[in-house]
Amino acid sequence: DNGFTVGTYQELIPEADLVLNLTPDKQHSAVVAEVMPLMKQDACLAYSHGFNIVEEGMKIREDLTVIMVAPKCPGTEVREEYKRGFGVPTLIAVHTENDPRGEGLELAKAYAAGTGGHRAGVLESSFIAEVKSDLMGEQTILCGMLQTGSILCFDKMIEKGIEPGYASKLIQYGWETVTEGLKHGGITNMMDRLSNPAKLRAFYLAEELKDIMRPLYEKHQDDIMTGHFSRTMMEDWANDDANLLKWRAATAETAFENTPNTSAEISEQAFYDNGILMIAMVKAGVELAFETMVAAGIIDESAYYESLHETPLIANTIARKKLYEMNVVISDTAEYGCYLFDHACRPLLADFMANIDTDVIGKTIAGDNT
Repeated sequence: DNGFTVGTYQELIPEADLVLNLTPDKQHSAVVAEVMPLMKQDACLAYSHGFNIVEEGMKIREDLTVIMVAPKCPGTEVREEYKRGFGVPTLIAVHTENDPRGEGLELAKAYAAGTGGHRAGVLESSFIAEVKSDLMGEQTILCGMLQTGSILCFDKMIEKGIEPGYASKLIQYGWETVTEGLKHGGITNMMDRLSNPAKLRAFYLAEELKDIMRPLYEKHQDDIMTGHFSRTMMEDWANDDANLLKWRAATAETAFENTPNTSAEISEQAFYDNGILMIAMVKAGVELAFETMVAAGIIDESAYYESLHETPLIANTIARKKLYEMNVVISDTAEYGCYLFDHACRPLLADFMANIDTDVIGKTIAGDNT
């Protein structure tokens, strides 16, 4: 109906000027090895993430141009933004070893414009910078911190007698609600939705969280920069994803994932007023991710995209179907890193959470009518 040519990849690829590899990272080597012999002379191969080139060292045929167009959100959100006539900020890069005619950058810009990315902003990067910043963002604030925060906040509310259905709903939709403010004015705008007493409490909680979690964020960045993370994950690939599947199943069994939501309405402001700890976790996580990436040599703009900008887009996935949805729509690489972070962060925050009460999660600060 739309005039597209339909056929098998064996039929279509030999005629294609541009071939997009949008498969999961784990499949890249096998897919590229299968596709590359079919590609015509001087064609272009595009990636949306540079893991295969940077971490696996894939060698591409010399006549082929290799580019990357990496929207800073899950593919589902790229589609939604495109449908509404906009786009998402996008990193583009050219693999310098595969730019035989010097046209890679122009091809990448055209592709990014085709997805609507130019309406939100396109930043020229490199394959290495995109991989290292992308892995760091998704492991920490974007996925790992949201998973850790969801489980810890829910369990604390249940411990303190908050009705389970209310606690579940506050967490599931709370991340999306409070991070929406990041889109329109960053952390300052999100914090400004709180009363002055609540804002002060969120600030001090965030500072305490940053002190506790900074070594963990730095460890994740170090493991990414040295390649330790990638080697560990690829060992799990070779073991049929044994750890990934075990951790995914364990997440599915958490109380938060299995508690139905209350039918009672929660107002937009109530998500802020009753979710002070969640706001503190977002503030701490975004700032730590940004600061850690910049300290490792990643440029400010890339660190921003991989921390503050993308957090609301990941939070949207939790609103759809809790942590299951987040972990399904992000990449297999992101999911693996998310679990590594979560398993280390929850025990790390045990003493901190022991001192938390419902005045910062589940209810409003007593007497706060400001």
